[in-house]
Amino acid sequence: MNFSREMTAVIKGCAIVFMILLHVFGGSGWYDVDLPMNHNEELIRFMGSLQICVGIFVFMIGYGYAFSKKKDFLYSFTHIKKLLTAFWMVLFLLAVPACDESMWGGGKELILNMFGVSESLCWVSWFVFLYIWAMIVMPFFGRLVDRRPYLYTVVLSALSYVALIVIHGLVPEFGTKPLWHTLWVCFMWTPLILIGYLCARKRLVEKINFPKSLWVAIVAILIIFAVLFAKSRFAGINILNFDILYAPIVILCILTIFSCWEMPWLRKVMMELGDKSVYMWFVHALFLSAATRGVYARFILISDNLWLIGLWTIVLSYAVSWGLMRLGSEETRK
Repeated sequence: MNFSREMTAVIKGCAIVFMILLHVFGGSGWYDVDLPMNHNEELIRFMGSLQICVGIFVFMIGYGYAFSKKKDFLYSFTHIKKLLTAFWMVLFLLAVPACDESMWGGGKELILNMFGVSESLCWVSWFVFLYIWAMIVMPFFGRLVDRRPYLYTVVLSALSYVALIVIHGLVPEFGTKPLWHTLWVCFMWTPLILIGYLCARKRLVEKINFPKSLWVAIVAILIIFAVLFAKSRFAGINILNFDILYAPIVILCILTIFSCWEMPWLRKVMMELGDKSVYMWFVHALFLSAATRGVYARFILISDNLWLIGLWTIVLSYAVSWGLMRLGSEETRK
C-alpha cells in the first residue's frame, strides 16, 4: 500500500472535510439561529461520528514523527513554532478582534487560549496543546519504541490509561479545570499517537496490499460507512477511546480507495485541502465558536440546509487559509 507524502496530504484533506462537516452538523449549540436540520436527531447523531477526523489527525502526528530525520527537541521546537504561527495568526488577526466582550476573560485567559489550555476564544484550539505535548514526549517515547516496538507501544499506552485513572480519581471534576482537562486529553490520545508511530516504523500499512479493483474501492467505502455507524453508537468505554481501532481502519480504507480508483481531480482537491488543513482547522472555528460567530456566522449561513452550509464553509475556510498562508510566507521572506 502506498503511503507517500502525497497520500498523507490526501488523508489530511479527507480529515479536514470530516471535521468541518462534523461541526456544521454539530447541532443547535453551534448556531445562534434555529436551523430545521438541527432537529433531525438521527442525522446529527450519525454526523457526530465524523469526529473520527480527530483520530486521523492524531494518528498522523505519530506517523509523521517517525519519518523525521532527527527526533530531537530542535525538530519539536520547529514544528511547535509552525503550528503556533498558524494558530496565532487566526487568533490575533481574526478571533480576538471579533470576540464577544462578554466572553473575554482578560490577559490570563488569552495566554491560556494561546496554547490551547482554554478554548473560550476558539472551540477547537485544544489540539494546540496536544500537539505541543506530542512534540515534547515523542523524543523520549520514540526512542523506547524504536528499541522494542510492540512492547513499549503497549507499555506506554497502558501507562497513559493509568494516568487517566489517576486524574479521574484525584480530580473528579477535572472537566471544569482547564489544565487538568488538557492533561486528560493528552493522555487519552497518546496511545493513538504511539500506534501511528509504530505503524510507520514497522511499515505495517505498506505491507498490506489489495487487488487494484473498483470493487475493492467500493468495499472500502462501505467499510468507512460501517465504521462511522459503529462510532455513532459505540465511541468508547470509559477511558478507552475506540478511535485507536476506528482511525487506522478509516485511514487504510482511504489509502485503498485512492489506490484502486485514480480520480486525479479528487486526489488533487484533497491534497490541496490537506496542505492547508491546519489553517482550515482554526479558521472554520471562527464561524461556529460562541465567542466569534456573532461576527462570522453570517458568512456561512447562505441557506438553512446544513449540506450547503458545510460545502460553503469548506470553500470559505480554504480561501481564508490560503490568504493567511500567503501572508505568513511573505512575512517570513521579509
